[in-house]
Amino acid sequence: MAGALFAGQFGCGGISEKIVVVGAGMAGLGAASSLKALGHEVVLLEARSRVGGRIYSTDLGDSRVELGASWIHGIQGNPLYAMAQRLGLETVATDYDSESAFDVDGVEFSDAQWARVEGWMERFYERAALEPDGSLQRLLEKFDGELGLSGPMRRFFWLAARIFVEIPEAVDAWEVAAGMANWESAFPGANEIVSGGLGQLAESLSEGLKIRFDTFVSEIHYDGKGVVLRAAPAESLVPNLACGGCHGSGAQPPVYENVIRADRVVVTLPLGVLKTGMVRFQPELPRSKRIAIERLGVGTMNKVILRFHETFWPRETSFFALAKEESSQAMELWNMEPDGVEKTLVAFMVGDQARNANVWNDQKAVELVMGDLRTMFGGGIPAPAAFVRSGWHTDLFALGSYPHVPPGASLSECDILAMPVGDRVFFAGDATDSEYMGTAHGAYLSGVRAAEEIRAVIG
Repeated sequence: MAGALFAGQFGCGGISEKIVVVGAGMAGLGAASSLKALGHEVVLLEARSRVGGRIYSTDLGDSRVELGASWIHGIQGNPLYAMAQRLGLETVATDYDSESAFDVDGVEFSDAQWARVEGWMERFYERAALEPDGSLQRLLEKFDGELGLSGPMRRFFWLAARIFVEIPEAVDAWEVAAGMANWESAFPGANEIVSGGLGQLAESLSEGLKIRFDTFVSEIHYDGKGVVLRAAPAESLVPNLACGGCHGSGAQPPVYENVIRADRVVVTLPLGVLKTGMVRFQPELPRSKRIAIERLGVGTMNKVILRFHETFWPRETSFFALAKEESSQAMELWNMEPDGVEKTLVAFMVGDQARNANVWNDQKAVELVMGDLRTMFGGGIPAPAAFVRSGWHTDLFALGSYPHVPPGASLSECDILAMPVGDRVFFAGDATDSEYMGTAHGAYLSGVRAAEEIRAVIG
């Protein structure tokens, strides 16, 4: 049945508008909660049957794990940490410096070897700041040649680049600009997980908001008088055989069933979805914004989370990684025991490895992780008692994990993407924050920023 929102009401505190927010991830929730606090009537349209977007906490055994974002990155001044504190949620700091690395034969690299590689990486970061153009891969190859590396230390150097740059960016080195090697999007302070899941923050923000779930917005029409959105049940989307994140068309747009009218709209669609053109804008978005959408990249991080009956790895070490002859096949494993989740390991795969694993069956994906574990900890280790895995690359409402800056692009594209179109269409999301791009706190802050832009327009 068609729905309608009627514009232009007047409230006690001045003009009260009808505003639609597209997407109930952290950006949409931040925008909607801020707009509601300003006295506006707000409706969120969410294609999923839950809030949170790429924050997705789920159960594995008797523990809560994250299929999407895992950490509050820096607690000093971070609005998500402040939110967790207000809610009385327990947070636990992860020791990012606690890591063991192993060579291809399972021999652990020594502290002295770690010191050498960390010294090389510091020098590499300095070089990347001086030579930011071109791909990270090209600069790594150049630096490798200058060092004259071979054998175990060469493998360790490339593993370090995987751990410190590629995995955080959710890309292979050829996909990201060299100048992003030492870019930092976190707040100061410790990186902490929320016991019970980051999803609790999204749930808290959603309280009292009007949300229409399972509603996919396929068209956004706008002019000087307002906006008209055309939406359909999310289940009506027909996936194409091609992957939307790679080939530009992730689904056959549905025939709309609902017409929704409002004064203004806040669009918080993930960059991967914007890239496909699944959502049509009438009139077409400005050329500068379309170019920014095209130039920014979307990385893919997929997780395989394994729960065991017993712990067979060092309990106090936070991370493990195994070097590979081809570094793009390396993954990193997070031991959640120091963070309070027992007998659980999380494997992080990025880039082509993640995209390929996304279409494998469960057995093949789990076996890939188990192969690394057997090399590091012996062939007699037990099989996992349970597992769960993510699939963001082919998720129709994400089509990737989070944005990055490819060679030839810059963070200024985020600022262009953030700009409103006239005074009717506003944008938020983790690709619209050039300071905190690709983070949950960046997404939330972008939503608050969009609400402030609307407040400034309305007066």
